[in-house]
Amino acid sequence: MQVSLSMCHSKDMKKFLLSITLFFAVMIAADFIFGKVMFYAESQSSSKNYHCMYKAEEDILVLGSSYAVRNIVPSVIEDSLGVSCYNAGEAGNGSIVAWARYNMFIKNHTPKLIIYTLTPGYDYVKSDDYSKYLNIVKPYYGHEESVADMYDDLMDWSYGLILNSNFVKFNSYGAQLIYYWISGKNKGLKGYEPLYKTLTPYEIKKKQEKESYETDFLKMNYLEMLFADATKREIPVLCCCGSGDSP
Repeated sequence: MQVSLSMCHSKDMKKFLLSITLFFAVMIAADFIFGKVMFYAESQSSSKNYHCMYKAEEDILVLGSSYAVRNIVPSVIEDSLGVSCYNAGEAGNGSIVAWARYNMFIKNHTPKLIIYTLTPGYDYVKSDDYSKYLNIVKPYYGHEESVADMYDDLMDWSYGLILNSNFVKFNSYGAQLIYYWISGKNKGLKGYEPLYKTLTPYEIKKKQEKESYETDFLKMNYLEMLFADATKREIPVLCCCGSGDSP
């Protein structure tokens, strides 16, 4: 009787271990396939990360926050100057995303000019949460060295462990990618993203309110590294100063 019970327990344990192994195998396979689908969706959409990483060839690179994204139109620059231009700015972001996209871009092509829109809130005002900036370039953790370095500098060391999963890298961003892919949103605008809205008097007043600021030296460090590297490569940098979503 004891031998029979022991054999049953042994079979149950083997079945349990087999189920666990099968579960993890399926999850790893699903994660791999999900990553492939998401990168394909990026390649077919207006993804700025993908463009900078794999398609960059323009002579003028625009970086910065929404001040860049909403106001600098590459087609106007191209028509006026006769040189190619790409807007790699990101609304609600500054030096952190700019440093990552700059590094992606120069691996493919060295621009002749960088236009950088400098905004206090995103370039040198103190932040408590850096994840909101890093989430934009999270899919390229493991593909672009500067992204991994920033996660090491700004986030807890354990966060890098879970970024080996494509489910974590893309999460909610994946739905946006598929939408951009299917709808063709912003495709052909070369990074420019027009803002179809009018600021209300309340919003304007809120943007003009004075606040006390503390300097964020981590943000400034990435900005300084970008300017120093551009100088080393003899790439002129034109800085435009802005204070919010519009000039």
